[in-house]
Amino acid sequence: MERYGIVVGGRKISNLRYADDTAICANNQTEATTLMNELNDAGERKGLKLNAKQTKYMHIGKEQHASITIGNEEIECVEHFKYLGSIKTDTADCSIHVNTRIGMAKKRMIDLNNTWKDKHIGKQLKIKLVKCLVWTVMAYGAEGWTLWKRDEKKINSAEMWFYRRLLRVSWKEKRTDEAILAELQVRRHLLESIRKRKLSFFGHICRSKCTLMKDIIQGKLEGKRGRGRPRAAYLDNIKTWTRRNSTEIYTMTERREEWRKLVQKAVRAANVSRSDAG
Repeated sequence: MERYGIVVGGRKISNLRYADDTAICANNQTEATTLMNELNDAGERKGLKLNAKQTKYMHIGKEQHASITIGNEEIECVEHFKYLGSIKTDTADCSIHVNTRIGMAKKRMIDLNNTWKDKHIGKQLKIKLVKCLVWTVMAYGAEGWTLWKRDEKKINSAEMWFYRRLLRVSWKEKRTDEAILAELQVRRHLLESIRKRKLSFFGHICRSKCTLMKDIIQGKLEGKRGRGRPRAAYLDNIKTWTRRNSTEIYTMTERREEWRKLVQKAVRAANVSRSDAG
């Protein structure tokens, strides 16, 4: 496998593995086919067989591409797939994952409807339950998100939906968000917590001895990008939130206490106004 793969920051990466979940990375269809068949052959020598029906193939780019087969079975080509609970797309857009997590969190909120109806449970305790049982579902994998303004707006809207559901307030009552927050004696905090998770995780990765994650985050893909405005990258969120350039960010992450102070300052700016998240 060392002969194949994509080059990121001068490092060739052909596979990413976690337990029995494996992601194969290749530059082209020929490499991908070779890698898949080598993996299948190695498994068969140990009495294992790759399940083609549960294997997905995703092509990134606008050029034409052929299908991939394992043995005589063709692998399904998809525009997105779920890997370790996170949705990966061929456009590197995290919006699908954000929308999915919001939907799952809302379902959890509905499943706990009897809890919100219970008049013997105080509002402050209910808020703690929302943060513990609902926000954790919502923010799963948030450390790896690249957020657009539209995603931040959806996160803020989801938080208010949770609070309205907690109070069992119908949209027909036409109560403002400020009135809901005042009744619960809280302020918007969900987007802050997601920013903090990502910034803290980024600092941990930069200080970590694991070079693979640092190479992926800090490195660049070989080749030329397509025409048009470049897509927002993972590091763009970090630079925007901290108002620092890449060099300053990497330097500050090495000084843990200084980085923590910067993280606190950045997350407080998350909810300065609703317009900032729009």
